[in-house]
Amino acid sequence: MKRLAALLMAVCLLALAGLACAGETAETARTNCDANVRKGPSVKNDILFKLEKGTEVRVNETIEDGNDTWCYITVVSNARVGYILRSLLDFGAGDEIVIASEQAAQALAVWRAARTKCEVNVRKTPAQTGAKIGELAALTDLQAGETADGWTRIKSGATEGYVQANLLDYAPEGAAEAAPQPEETAQAAEPQPSAETGKRYPDGTNLSRRIDSSYYYYLISGGDAGETPALFDDETLAQYSPLTVGDTGDAVLAVKDRLTELGYYKDYLLLGPDYTESTTEYVRQFQRVNGLDETGDADPETQALLFSEYALRAGQKAESDTPIEVTGARLVGYNGASAVQIEFKNRTGEILTGFTLKIIPYSAYGEPTGLASTLAEQAARSYEKKMSVSKGGTYSDSQRGHYFVIAEGEYFAGALVTVAAYSTSEGTVQIDSDNRSWFAAGTANLADAASAKLKTIRGMAKDEANEWDMGFACEYVLPVYRRTYSAPEGLAVTAVEPSNYGEWAGLEPGDVLLAMDTTALTSTRALENARRAVNSGDTFELVFWRDGLYYAATLQR
Repeated sequence: MKRLAALLMAVCLLALAGLACAGETAETARTNCDANVRKGPSVKNDILFKLEKGTEVRVNETIEDGNDTWCYITVVSNARVGYILRSLLDFGAGDEIVIASEQAAQALAVWRAARTKCEVNVRKTPAQTGAKIGELAALTDLQAGETADGWTRIKSGATEGYVQANLLDYAPEGAAEAAPQPEETAQAAEPQPSAETGKRYPDGTNLSRRIDSSYYYYLISGGDAGETPALFDDETLAQYSPLTVGDTGDAVLAVKDRLTELGYYKDYLLLGPDYTESTTEYVRQFQRVNGLDETGDADPETQALLFSEYALRAGQKAESDTPIEVTGARLVGYNGASAVQIEFKNRTGEILTGFTLKIIPYSAYGEPTGLASTLAEQAARSYEKKMSVSKGGTYSDSQRGHYFVIAEGEYFAGALVTVAAYSTSEGTVQIDSDNRSWFAAGTANLADAASAKLKTIRGMAKDEANEWDMGFACEYVLPVYRRTYSAPEGLAVTAVEPSNYGEWAGLEPGDVLLAMDTTALTSTRALENARRAVNSGDTFELVFWRDGLYYAATLQR
C-alpha cells in the first residue's frame, strides 16, 4: 500500500512538472532589418540564408560569444534554423510573446511543399545512424514537416521518415513575380534641381547631382536608345553606291585594287573595271573574314570597311567574340556538396594554363540563390593545376576527374556557369562580360544570363589615338540581377580608382551606369564606343543609378 501511495505521488509530481513545462513558451522575435542567418554563432561561419526585415522567428537558445550575443532561431514561416545576432532582433513583451509562440507552434505543425535538391536517403530516425528506409531522386516533390537538429521529417507517397534539412528546397509561398519595369516613353525633360555631393572636379565643377529618371530617357532619346554606335556614320556611308554583278567603272576598279592590296585578289589579269562573278567571290571572302553578311555585293558598309584602317587582310583572323566557348556543364555530388564539371572550346589563339569559373547556383524550384556573392565575384573558382589546353583545343573536367565545389556543405539543383578569366604563360586575362559564354545546368535558366545582342564588325580595331582610361571597371548587369535587385539595365561598377573620372563623378562599386552622353550603356562595347567619341577637352555626361535613385555628373576630358 505504501508503494502504491508513493507511486501515485510520483505520478502526480510528474504531471505537475509536465504542466509547468507546458506553460513555458519560447521567445518570439522579429528581425529589425535585413539579416544574415549563419551556420554557427560567429561571423566567420557561412551564411545559410537571409531574412527580410520584420520576419518572425522563434528563439530556441541564446549564446554569448565574446562581445557578441547570438540566438539559435527557427523561422516561423518555413521552419528553417540557424544563428543570428541578437542585436538584429526585436522582442515582444507579455502576451505578444505567447501569441507569437502559439503561431510558431502551429506553423511548425503544418506540412509544407518541398522538393529535393539532389538524390537523398530517407532514414527512420533523424540521425546519420538511423536505419535507411528509402531513397528519393533529385527534384522529387514531397511534404516537409518539423525540422530539428539539421533533420526534417518528410512524407513522399508511402515513404515517411527523415532527411537532412539542407537537401530540401521549399516551394515559394505567396511569392509574386517581380513587377515589370515601366516602359517609359522617351520625352523631352529638363534636368531636375541638383543636390551637391561634395565631390569636385579639379577645375571646380560640381558633380553627381540628383536627377529624375525622365532626364535619363530624355538623354538617350537624342541618341541611339541602347544600340551600339555604328562604326561608320551616315555621312561616310553616303560616299559609296552599292556595287553588284554587271556594274562597271572606276568604283569597281577601286574595290578590286583594295582587295588586291589586302591579299584577296590573286589574278591580276582580272583587275578590270567590270564587276564579275569572280569579283563576287572575292568580296564574299572579304566579308567572311571581317564578320559581315556574305552577300558578295559591295554595299556601302562593305566598301566603307574595305577602305578603312579596320579592314582585315586575307587569312588574318578576327578576334573571337567569345574567346572560351562553354560547351557543357553538369552538377555532381562531391564531398557532401554540389560541384560543377564543365567542358569548353579554347578560341583564344593561346595555350591555356588555367581558367576561372563564375557560378550562379539555383534551387530545386529554379530560383537563383546567393546572388549577392556572385555579383561581387565571390563565387568564382579557379583551376591552374598542371593543365594545358592547346590553341583550338577542348577541355573536360570529367576526363580529368576534376570538380568545382560551389559551396561547402551545400546542395543545389542547378547552376549557370561561365569562364570569366583564363591564364596563359603571359598572365591572366579577364573576359569582358559581353563576350562570356554561359551554360545552364539543371534547373538554371539560360535567359537569366542573356546579354544585349549587338551588331558589331568583328574586324574593328581599337582607335588607339583616342583611347583613355576613365578609372573604373564595370560589367553588364545580367537579367537575373536586374530582376532580384530591381535594377535597370546597364553596367555595374565593380571597382573605382582614386583621383580619376570615376571618383570625380562620385561612382561607387554597385552603382549601375546607364548612359554616357546620349548613348545608353547596355554593353561594355557601347561604353567603349561612347568613350572614343570624346576628344581631349570635350565635356561629357555620365548618368548612373544607385539604390533606386538617379544621378548625373558632367566632366571634362
